[in-house]
Amino acid sequence: MALELVGCKGTKNGHGRRLLEDFHRVLHDVSLTGANSETSNAQDLRTKHRNLLAKLRSRASDKEKLVQSCPTATSKLTPASDALLSSLTEIVHAKLLSNIRAKGRFIILRTLEPVAALVGLETVAEDRAGDVCTLALYNYRSSKTETTPDEALPVGTVIILKEPVLKIDPERGNALRCDSPSDVVFVGRDSPFYGMVEHTVWHHEVNGSLPSLSSFRGSSAEEWKTEGNNLFKRGLFNEAREAYAVALQLLPADESKEQGSELRITIHLNLAQTYFRLGFFEETVLHTDIVLKQDPHNHKALFRGGRAHYELRRYQLALDHFDRLNTSSPGQPETMKELKKCRERTSEQTTGVNIYKLYLAAKLKPQIPIDAADFMSPMIKVVQRRGVVATEAIQPGTKILVCKALQADFTGPTFEDGSSNELVTELIQSVWKNPNTIGKSVYELTTNNAELDSHKQYCDEGLNGEPIADVVRIRKIVNANAFRLDRAPGHEPSEDGSALFVSASYFNHSCIPNAIYNDVVVFHVFKPVACGEEVTVAYEGESAEPFTARKKNYQARGFLCNCQLCQLDQAEPEGERKARDALIAAERELLDPYRKNGVMIAIPPAGILKSHRGVIQKLERSYSTLADRKSSLKSALFMPYVCQALTSGNRVKFVDYAEKAFESMGVSLKHLLECSDTGDVNIFGEGSLYSIHMDGVLAAAAMAGLDNSGGDRFLAALELLKRVTDGSNKQMVKAQFFDNKEN
Repeated sequence: MALELVGCKGTKNGHGRRLLEDFHRVLHDVSLTGANSETSNAQDLRTKHRNLLAKLRSRASDKEKLVQSCPTATSKLTPASDALLSSLTEIVHAKLLSNIRAKGRFIILRTLEPVAALVGLETVAEDRAGDVCTLALYNYRSSKTETTPDEALPVGTVIILKEPVLKIDPERGNALRCDSPSDVVFVGRDSPFYGMVEHTVWHHEVNGSLPSLSSFRGSSAEEWKTEGNNLFKRGLFNEAREAYAVALQLLPADESKEQGSELRITIHLNLAQTYFRLGFFEETVLHTDIVLKQDPHNHKALFRGGRAHYELRRYQLALDHFDRLNTSSPGQPETMKELKKCRERTSEQTTGVNIYKLYLAAKLKPQIPIDAADFMSPMIKVVQRRGVVATEAIQPGTKILVCKALQADFTGPTFEDGSSNELVTELIQSVWKNPNTIGKSVYELTTNNAELDSHKQYCDEGLNGEPIADVVRIRKIVNANAFRLDRAPGHEPSEDGSALFVSASYFNHSCIPNAIYNDVVVFHVFKPVACGEEVTVAYEGESAEPFTARKKNYQARGFLCNCQLCQLDQAEPEGERKARDALIAAERELLDPYRKNGVMIAIPPAGILKSHRGVIQKLERSYSTLADRKSSLKSALFMPYVCQALTSGNRVKFVDYAEKAFESMGVSLKHLLECSDTGDVNIFGEGSLYSIHMDGVLAAAAMAGLDNSGGDRFLAALELLKRVTDGSNKQMVKAQFFDNKEN
């Protein structure tokens, strides 16, 4: 069984770290052994390698998470090859040059050892000349997949690497490293390249059990189909797919006999099911369509094809499949369940999902992913894939977009650009497996680099042959477009996540946006938008962050923000900005021990609060020299004011600090309370900002009964604010803020 090491940050466990270092040192020594690997020295190294793997597995069996540092997974990436394999010629390991791509060449390898699943899959392999080398495949397998590392890369697997690179790393050793799964071609019995390696005399014995199919000697399509069934039942989907594919090849071209036609249909159906389990939904549809051409009412083809279309988010096609199935065999429970889902999704594509329904789904079943169809209001349109503008005047509180993440990850780590290594791997897998749907959607997003944006999606664009899952391009797409998710249903509040939303990625950033998104990724306009005006969103809720930090983050994403807030901050003398940054850091040092995710979890001692008020006064003075600053935006003061309000213990002071907090974001608390009386949704001015901590201030005021007017205006203001910003209703506000007061 393969070892799987999880996580990407340095381990505090010194012994685990030493084991990893020893493991890579042995891999390094094995790779240097080369053509002399038949020597006793090479055999000793192979033995050391096995022993170290055994130790690592032993520690993993104790459920201890061993980790390695993250840079190897994200730095020095090699772009995917865009060459057709048929245009390349073979090269052997001894002819490769260090850190130079072998353009126009490929190498054939056979794995010799069980894999270690670190950030990628690592093992030892030999080429056809007998040279032994370290093989590292990155982004080939996601930790979320059903396929184990051993099943993904079994001992004795023969692969072809397109245009390989021999990476030289002084710390980790030499390795044939491949970052893009489209550069890896597995040579099974069904492969068109099998004849090339069938009679190869390999030089080394493998350490471990060979795949089941390596010893199978079936001679008929029926025998291979039966073997495929056995492998599928054992959960060995890759091998089952190979067996079914060989069975298909063994069928005669002329099928005048009815029995042969039935067998072909069965094999196509089995391939469809196997591809579905492996995540190749386009391949699933390919095989079900073949069956449906011969048998338009085939129940299995309609059901499996419908499910594949659903996974590809082609909901109308899925609905058509299940409607046909229900017509021929009415009332089947599984069919009715799928029909209900499809009808919900197709309706949502027209009207947008019901926000309260999403809220209840997340609350009642937090561990189950929320299902919703994408929706884009006719009030907006995408302009050249680089921005969204209003096609008519839009009022605050209008839902303009619902977008389900193409991929989301909460396993971390989340990097500065809002992405995670696992998110990139998941996207690469999806692009590789479903290039014509998911791949097309991803590659339509910009990298903010014209040269990268022009890279090909297929090796042969005219024929759409050999799709390219380019790790460099996809990494940059994620870098430019990923959203950071701070709170996810079913996860602790401290578990940051990241996700890629296709439609949402067309919106440009502004630190002063006019639309926002919530955890289920629904955009609402929260201030008036004129016809023709660009609709923007804040990629992260960081308007209160220092200008220098915001600018650095956006530069990492490949763009500069030119919103009103950034222009105001940019106009300040650098010395004043640095002084304010130091004050912001001092404020956080004082109060961060008493808050979590911006929420106060304990009341600081009186001395700390007094010092905190002193820092606030200095922050206030840091803005006072800007006589020409027309805006009242002083976002650095928002959280300090909120903290003083929530810890004041006095109604007058609470209201005073709350008003100051709202004003620092360009919002009048008095105006908001008046709007709650009249129902006016125009609660935000043109240059105002929104923060979810405004919700908390209003909720705290309502719970403390600070309204002396005879009615609870703070509660009414909270309900109005939540309705305008994220579509919440009274039930949602009550459940979110008041059902668990003790918490």
